[in-house]
Amino acid sequence: LEASARQNEALFHQLAENYPGSVVTLFGKGFRIEYIGGHSMGTVNLDAAHMVGSCLFDHYDDARCAELRQLYQGTWEGRSTAFDWEFNGRTFEVIVLPLRNGPGGEVSHLLNVSQDVTERRALERWAREQQSLLEAIAHN
Repeated sequence: LEASARQNEALFHQLAENYPGSVVTLFGKGFRIEYIGGHSMGTVNLDAAHMVGSCLFDHYDDARCAELRQLYQGTWEGRSTAFDWEFNGRTFEVIVLPLRNGPGGEVSHLLNVSQDVTERRALERWAREQQSLLEAIAHN
């Protein structure tokens, strides 16, 4: 059983480290970072050795912490959430999933998957601007 658990943990780490353009974080109670890794760690200057064991809120000023508390509201009660988050000059689409101790069990961890969408959001803004320009030309 212990060998199987270690194998599953190694598989999880391998998946997180190789998921393109991402940072994957596993939070325990109190938003303690139990794992953080991913393809985009270096892009935004994150150091797993410095972060594991710390609280999410140790890494932000009061205003950002208040914003995070609002965004994560309800996750420990079992609700998933998704939002965009600006960090170190990059835009991430963040999905937070509550992980339960078995079916119907209490939430024991939060899985946070952050996908770097900086270029996609820039293209979306450009497309909206072009659409507005075309509409303005069409109405003149």
